[in-house]
Amino acid sequence: MVEIIVTEQDRKDVILELQVFIDEKHDKSQEMSQAFQDLKRDIETFIPNFNEFIADTGAELAAEAKKLQAEIDSLWSQIRVLDQQILGVIVAGSVLAAYQAEHDDKMSQLWGKEKELATVNEKQQALAYLQSQSDGVKPEIDLICEKLILFAEIWSSVRSQAVQFRNFLQASTNSPTNLGFKKQVRLARKVCIPLEAGLEKYATQLENRQKEKAAAQN
Repeated sequence: MVEIIVTEQDRKDVILELQVFIDEKHDKSQEMSQAFQDLKRDIETFIPNFNEFIADTGAELAAEAKKLQAEIDSLWSQIRVLDQQILGVIVAGSVLAAYQAEHDDKMSQLWGKEKELATVNEKQQALAYLQSQSDGVKPEIDLICEKLILFAEIWSSVRSQAVQFRNFLQASTNSPTNLGFKKQVRLARKVCIPLEAGLEKYATQLENRQKEKAAAQN
């Protein structure tokens, strides 16, 4: 809008528009910058902590599964021995009853251990899924962390440029025809073009990664 100034009224209208833009209450560039920095730090702290949790939990579940499998194998061995004792010898009724009771007890323990192992296996599967999901979003997290501080600076830079243009227009009635001012406007436009392109590229990267992730899951 600064570049289209021709008349004195145009100059006043642009000053008014710039002032409205500058005075917008949502200008919290400093707070935004600090918030983005805090978020970036929190994310960078969370990732290694999360990876450590995955590794520690995975090791604990693997150890528990190994222990349960050993107990299951041992119970099966004991049950097979009892089966042979029950079927292979002729003993008094009381002894046979004792063998059968012990057999039933071992079978009950076996079912309990197998149920525990199934639960551990489910946890391992859930943990593996969580790990795969974490690995899938890591590129997005890295990209977001890389750009967070840039985003925090964008609004402050744009507003600062608007203040500069407003002050220049207020200070001089011939500012629209001032060659130096026109050069500043053209320079600001040149600076904003790659910034706009960069933001569009960033948005496209995120969108493409989401599509690739969705395609990989299908």
